[in-house]
Amino acid sequence: MTIETRLPDDPRLTIWGDYDKVAQIMTNLADNAFNYTPAGGTITLSAAYDDDTGHIILQVRDTGVGIPPEASDRIFERFYRGDELQESVMDTPGTGLGLAIVDELVRAHNGAVWYESEVNQGTTFYVSLPSSATASAQEPQAAAQQRSAESG
Repeated sequence: MTIETRLPDDPRLTIWGDYDKVAQIMTNLADNAFNYTPAGGTITLSAAYDDDTGHIILQVRDTGVGIPPEASDRIFERFYRGDELQESVMDTPGTGLGLAIVDELVRAHNGAVWYESEVNQGTTFYVSLPSSATASAQEPQAAAQQRSAESG
């Protein structure tokens, strides 16, 4: 298996959030990629700054078994593993909590998580989280708005 990282040298790539929780988000996604990518496959971890949103977009891409379309409505549910949809899921350890935890932690950070997948081709999970650069730039504006609302 090949593990690749694509992390540009960009000072804006600092996430505004809890270090341990963001690490758990990435660990859960990387664990899933590792567990569902066969020998000889590739897992790519990358990050980029989104100028439009001021968020950092993290990606975990694999060349694994993929997620069937019929699982899309349930993929972030607690304890859902898709056992009935793919035999390979049965052979992989886990409780079906990893993606539910990812979804919960991402939302707690005012972010978003989504994915693209093709069966037998792989999956890419995207996580959008606020950048420290954007968050710190917005703090003076929020304080000024708060003072204005209090005085008005």
